Amino acid sequence: MLKTQETPQTQSDEPDHNHNHNQLHEHDHDQITDHQPIPFSKAEERAFILEGCRVVLGAACIHIVLGTFYMWGTISVYVASYLRNYDDSVTVEKMKGVFPYMMIAINAFLSFGVKLANKIGFKLTSLIFMVWYAACIFLCSFIKSFILFVIVYAAVMGVAGGILYMVPVVCGWKYFPQRKGLVSGIIVGGYGLGTFIFNFIALAIVNPNNEKASIVYDGEKYFGPEVYNNVPKMFRILALCFLILGIIGTILIKTPSRKYIEHAEEAAVLTKKGVSKEVVTTHNECQSVRQGLKSRPFYLILGMVLFGTFLGYLMANNYKVYGLENINDDSFLTLVGSIGSATNGCSRAVWALLYDKFGFKKVYFCLLILQAVLAATLNFISSVKALYLIWYALIMGCEGGQIAMFPAVTAKVFGAKVGPVIYGFIFVGYTLTNIGAYLLTTFGLDAVGWGGVFWICFSFTILSGVLNSIFNIRYEFK
Repeated sequence: MLKTQETPQTQSDEPDHNHNHNQLHEHDHDQITDHQPIPFSKAEERAFILEGCRVVLGAACIHIVLGTFYMWGTISVYVASYLRNYDDSVTVEKMKGVFPYMMIAINAFLSFGVKLANKIGFKLTSLIFMVWYAACIFLCSFIKSFILFVIVYAAVMGVAGGILYMVPVVCGWKYFPQRKGLVSGIIVGGYGLGTFIFNFIALAIVNPNNEKASIVYDGEKYFGPEVYNNVPKMFRILALCFLILGIIGTILIKTPSRKYIEHAEEAAVLTKKGVSKEVVTTHNECQSVRQGLKSRPFYLILGMVLFGTFLGYLMANNYKVYGLENINDDSFLTLVGSIGSATNGCSRAVWALLYDKFGFKKVYFCLLILQAVLAATLNFISSVKALYLIWYALIMGCEGGQIAMFPAVTAKVFGAKVGPVIYGFIFVGYTLTNIGAYLLTTFGLDAVGWGGVFWICFSFTILSGVLNSIFNIRYEFK
């Protein structure tokens, strides 16, 4: 056993199970002798777990609402058709910009939510910004100006989405600190479920008869008045649904008492699985944010985010606009978007489990191979309904895998203390990618066509693979 501990570590991202096993026992002994478990009856334990499950359910309800962020790819053509009735300068191309604008707002306020909740309370923070979020949707039903719509839907509502994002997740973590990955997966899974549910609701309200986009202007397809006149009604019903779900989620979420928090933290320390994930380290951790931002892994992870997620964000914003060129069937394309969103959310837990078992580099390499094949062949299969649905679902599944794995690998490289802060800077990469995808389809589409756009996405995927090949997850900070 001593030889195992003294053996130098390899540069692989696979864990040294023998080394971890020895350290785990040593740490268990130290913790058991230094800390006494807080007295907790079986009835209290059951009540605590049940309460935690209710909190996770409430958090998922809130994320179902926030996940309607991805609905924009479905409803953007409806809104463009509606606003164009009042301002003929509005185009589908312009409306695609709402998606990256909203992500900028979400990203800008992502770090403020938990800080605010710690001051005024998690429940009150959730209530304020869920009402804010629903109110923005309701207000959109009265807006007839493109600029005002962008301000309310993208900027103002994006602020609420950013502040709310981490608040319910942290509530769940406080109950299950030794199961943060599972809790995050369940809650953020709701993020994908939101679009899956509300896409169908929007379709039933706006286009119940599956009317085709019959109006063509400058090569873009728009819906007629029998469809776009229902847009205000859609926003009002969505606002009511969001408000109800948000209030339910707010009622369910809470933070545990200090006694419960201490018990949960003690359980995380004394549980071998919790120790192996949260306590044992296998390399010198990053000691400061400044040190992390200057390190090679930071730029490699940021580069992988920038190039690896490009295809997913591009398609999330354009799947219906692109699909209408080959498959002018609004009902089917809404189904495509819903399935893709569900795959995005549900696949995150699967990719996370694969990450835990096989390590980041291997799993991410396999993901990129699949994504490269999808990018290279998408333009050839897009006129076949079944294949377009499958391709889009797989693309969004790859996107979900990256969103699931990058936070974990960032925490592993930079450590539990600095990792979450570093990830806040890496998260900017998602916003930059979204903006880049928008600029490419806005200014480059006429020059290279959709086929050229997808080959650019293919090249970016390969570039992300090159960065992965030189990435070292066991970087030693000096």
